[in-house]
Amino acid sequence: MAFIAKKSPEQQAQAVAEKERKRQEAEERQQAEQLERNRRAFLATPVGQARQSFEQGDLVFQCSIDVMNQQAVIVAMVGSAAIQQTTDPAASSMPYAGRDGNW
Repeated sequence: MAFIAKKSPEQQAQAVAEKERKRQEAEERQQAEQLERNRRAFLATPVGQARQSFEQGDLVFQCSIDVMNQQAVIVAMVGSAAIQQTTDPAASSMPYAGRDGNW
């Protein structure tokens, strides 16, 4: 017949503390991994690339802007039924790069 030993209150407290420590370590590791994924995603954006260039000491940030791709820009007016909107990727990211990179 197997003898089942009960844990003392100290052993139970120690087991609970060890379980909590492992849970906290796993949570911290997950947070660190998420921060690294977010950092890599940011550095893949034009603003992230500009920041990287500035931190490396580059004096010029070169980017390619497609000026030959001409599309009509539709401005929503009162009473208009047009819902299509277009955005210029350079216009949306360069103000951030200039403000963030001090260029």
